[in-house]
Amino acid sequence: MNMKIIKMCMLILTVGFLLLGVAFKWKADTYKGVSASTGVMIDGEYREIGSGKIGENREQVNLFNTGGTMFWACGCITGVTWVVLCIKQKQKK
Repeated sequence: MNMKIIKMCMLILTVGFLLLGVAFKWKADTYKGVSASTGVMIDGEYREIGSGKIGENREQVNLFNTGGTMFWACGCITGVTWVVLCIKQKQKK
């Protein structure tokens, strides 16, 4: 294959993997839910009885965070490969 085509593919893969990583991390944030607490007012002071998250899906958060991290790792690997190919091509000239 032509070195120019390989470099272009590596650059496209790098950008694609990094964008997928961002998308997966953003989607993980949507599954984190909303913080909520319950309590009572005693003598003008709020005393918390319980707290937690409403609408949290911990399994999906972990799944999407892991996927995002894997895509970022793949993006870094293809990015480093692209840089090495660029350096090698300049040294040959």
